[in-house]
Amino acid sequence: MVRLTSMMIKPIPEEKDMKIKGFYKCALIFSVFIIITSCGGGGGGGTDTATDTDTSGGADTTTDTDTGTINVGEQITVTGTLDELTLLTSKPEEPEKTGWFKSALRYIFPSMVNAQDTPATINRIIAIGQNRNVVTAARNQSQFSMNLDRENNYLVVFLNDAEVEGIYQPDVATDLDVLPPSSSATDIDLGTISLNSQSRRTNGTIGQTALFSRLGRSSGIISAIGVMDQDFLRLSSLDVDGNNILDFEESKEFIYGVVYQFYAGTFSSIAGSWSDKDGISTNGYRIFAGFTESLDLDWGSAVLHYPAPIDGISSKQVEYYGQYAAPFMNMDWYFDDVITPITPPQGTYIITIGSDTFTFTDVYSVTVDANLSNVYIPEVRLTRDGDGMVTLIEWQWWKKSDGAWEELTDEEMEAVFEGINYGLYNNSSGWEEEPGGNLPLTPSGSVVPVTTSFIPNGLEMGYLTKANGRCGYRYADSGSYN
Repeated sequence: MVRLTSMMIKPIPEEKDMKIKGFYKCALIFSVFIIITSCGGGGGGGTDTATDTDTSGGADTTTDTDTGTINVGEQITVTGTLDELTLLTSKPEEPEKTGWFKSALRYIFPSMVNAQDTPATINRIIAIGQNRNVVTAARNQSQFSMNLDRENNYLVVFLNDAEVEGIYQPDVATDLDVLPPSSSATDIDLGTISLNSQSRRTNGTIGQTALFSRLGRSSGIISAIGVMDQDFLRLSSLDVDGNNILDFEESKEFIYGVVYQFYAGTFSSIAGSWSDKDGISTNGYRIFAGFTESLDLDWGSAVLHYPAPIDGISSKQVEYYGQYAAPFMNMDWYFDDVITPITPPQGTYIITIGSDTFTFTDVYSVTVDANLSNVYIPEVRLTRDGDGMVTLIEWQWWKKSDGAWEELTDEEMEAVFEGINYGLYNNSSGWEEEPGGNLPLTPSGSVVPVTTSFIPNGLEMGYLTKANGRCGYRYADSGSYN
């Protein structure tokens, strides 16, 4: 499994006259510190096949084809059974296969039997990890089994060849879209899996209490993950180029994401005082895509088509393209200031590049509303010396719960955040100088920042969730936002 571990921005080709806006240029470095710090790179494919060597049950010793032997205790075994209607290839004609009563119900009241309009054929089940590793389940007729790493998050997808038939939703009540086994998780039997062909979601018969217990997660942490895990759904786009071959099987990588941007206050106001978390305002978002560069396409001709209008239009020409880190070519579309809607539309996004079409299905983003109820907010205070240099950065992370502010807990930070970063800037040079660093995943704390060669007048903090959601918060003196 190949993973990129750094991100560099290369100059934009001058002849294309592409221009990164100042506000987003900062985000490219830190609040974006893009998913390729934790994803499989093009060329590796990143396919893991886990095999349980103890057939009596439990993933005691497993073998990973990419990394070798997995140590005892690092994985759990997840099992389940596909319901009989999901396995059929056509409407039942022989009552003995399903029973007279269920067969009659299916024809008269199809919604009463798994809400299926037509049965589905499932010939492959895979789990996609947050680091984009792929685990293929072992099948024995209707039963399946797969070994998953603890402290990872997995989107479970049911396929018929390259066609996605359904995505497993572990818990409807908390809108949990992934299986998030903790370090204390134990083996899980999901029970009987039923497919709803209209929503393309599957559900198991395991109860909520049993599921949470097996995952080693409290209901509060499951709720926190459920709020922030929508971005995982876009990992179900497994055949983006539409050639009926799963992308990872032909060493292709397609990345799609959204970066939310917020104005959090002026830089001068947080020198010696805590920022005003009630004064934060949205500043739109940036949609980006990353393609394996070896595809060698006419990147400057890329057009993004949305599932619903944004600011009254349904498509947009690429506004930036270049490399953040090899082997990806990255493209950006900016949606600044007051936009409608303030959350990107949910659904299918299509990118056309010349005569080629690339489709991202099940694209969901964390909903941003006027109360900022589904994002985490940093409260920040700076200490500056007599020369104006920043000598200490302090922070506290908050969330909205029923309209009231609550401090994040250590457990929430561990379950939801992948990383936090900061940068200090001087707008007099067009935000060209961008020193910064990583911050610990703690609800509150302080750090002595890197030494700058200039007197800063801007600070930006950003986070990346395990679901690959990103938010950036800027504190800048008046007139120095862009």
